[in-house]
Amino acid sequence: MLKDIHAHDFSSHYSYHGKSKTEQQITELVNETIQKLKTTYLQHEEESDYYKTLLNTIDSCILVCNPEGEVIWSNRCAETQLCGYAIHHIKELEKQNPQFPDILSHIKPGEIKTIRIYNDEVAIDWAVTETRYIQKGTRYRLFHLRNIRTLLEKNEMEAWQKLVRVLTHEIMNSIAPIISLSDTLTDYLPSTETPPAYFIEEQEQQDYDIIRQGLETIHRRSKGLLGFVENYRKLTRIGTPVISPVKVSVLMDTIQRLFTKLPICFHTRQTDYTLLIDNAQIEQVFINLLKNAYESCEDNDNPQITISSHYDESRRIYLISITDNGKGILPEVQDKIFVPFFTTKRNGSGIGLSICKQIMALHGGNINVVSIPNSTTTFTLKFVNIKEH
Repeated sequence: MLKDIHAHDFSSHYSYHGKSKTEQQITELVNETIQKLKTTYLQHEEESDYYKTLLNTIDSCILVCNPEGEVIWSNRCAETQLCGYAIHHIKELEKQNPQFPDILSHIKPGEIKTIRIYNDEVAIDWAVTETRYIQKGTRYRLFHLRNIRTLLEKNEMEAWQKLVRVLTHEIMNSIAPIISLSDTLTDYLPSTETPPAYFIEEQEQQDYDIIRQGLETIHRRSKGLLGFVENYRKLTRIGTPVISPVKVSVLMDTIQRLFTKLPICFHTRQTDYTLLIDNAQIEQVFINLLKNAYESCEDNDNPQITISSHYDESRRIYLISITDNGKGILPEVQDKIFVPFFTTKRNGSGIGLSICKQIMALHGGNINVVSIPNSTTTFTLKFVNIKEH
């Protein structure tokens, strides 16, 4: 019995046959003890599996370290988002940022530290907190790392939307009467083509023509400003996605039909996966990105646009990338291109990439960019709502 318990083997059952009454009582007690130990052990195993599954499901990184900095346990997010593999010591994190191990070593309970790392050349901002506990006489440190970049981007986008709503409302309320009034006043002025019945001096006619030209200019520019403001109202009019299952292969075929004249090369893999998306909104994302890609490389003697895709099993996300060999994006502005109204184009509106960012956020995903000026630029779409096969 003791050997079985030591080996966590609770399948033994001892027979009562051929035993005295006292021995039968002892045997019964032994069998009941084994059954209770089995029940308790299985409950602990179930609880352990449950909590491990729970910790492996959350989108935060969990690291448990001993006093020497050795990582004795980490969840799936930590393995995939920090280094791409299971780390064994916090010193290994210096590859992502030289200050990372030092921050973890000196952080105190209750403090919040921030650290930026680059995963696949994409910046990720982590908020780090620490909890300490003692188990069997050993002090352990539990580090909790939350990705705050997504949260910051969400709050920033909501702030921009509120600002746009207020500005467009006030501007449009002011422009509408200006357009109407300038149009009405223009009709009251006499024209040389249709002279009035009463006599007008030549100088007076010239004055009227100047006033007419001024009113027409006010009318024209007001309507232009109205169209400009209306364009920005699109940022606040993106509706809730109407989700439906769309196979990646079908989505790629649609994109290919929409852009038959563009030099697009498809390098797609695992296209039998199904994305749960709003097809119209995601098509708009591709239209914006492919339009930008073509404009970026149209001065290139050999313009090339490549669409590639694959399923990342470790992170359980589907990735679709659009790469062009155009002029690229300068490093100092890469963090700004998704900000509403920001543009590097002479006639750009600064809303195309902002709309792409919002649409991907509404789908629970994200969009990132990696660009090398005068070489390549890659926009990567990350889809999280996936139905396998």
